[in-house]
Amino acid sequence: MKYYLTIIVILIITGCSKSDYERVSYEKIGIDCFSKENTGYIITSKEQFDLIASEIYENSYGPYCNNPPQAPFSFDDYVLIGRHTKFDTNDKVYLDVYVDKNRNKLIYKIELDKEPGPVNNGGFGNIYGESMNWVKVPKPPLDQAIVIEYRVL
Repeated sequence: MKYYLTIIVILIITGCSKSDYERVSYEKIGIDCFSKENTGYIITSKEQFDLIASEIYENSYGPYCNNPPQAPFSFDDYVLIGRHTKFDTNDKVYLDVYVDKNRNKLIYKIELDKEPGPVNNGGFGNIYGESMNWVKVPKPPLDQAIVIEYRVL
């Protein structure tokens, strides 16, 4: 009887333990004239945003945009995270933000699911697209690292 009671207690404790990962709410944001191929950014201040926006504008968008973009929110309580992603018509892009409590990291995860489509006899879509996939996330504690994970499925 004591043996069964021990097993039940162990199952209750392990079954009720908290996950090592906790989802974080985020808001997907589109920012005109603020994209750069093969890049990822973690922006934690308005000054940093302005510097990056100016650099991207001068090197990529000068003739196409009137001015560098303005910060879309106050950086007092939020950070901006983005990763450039290229995709075809039929592809799906999945975004998620979570905290890995064991490694003390805020992780922005982007997964690109390459989906065959009806174009070219079941081949991949032929319309090319791209996006920075910007998300606004509540500012994490100073000791918590922020990382971007990108994976093609």
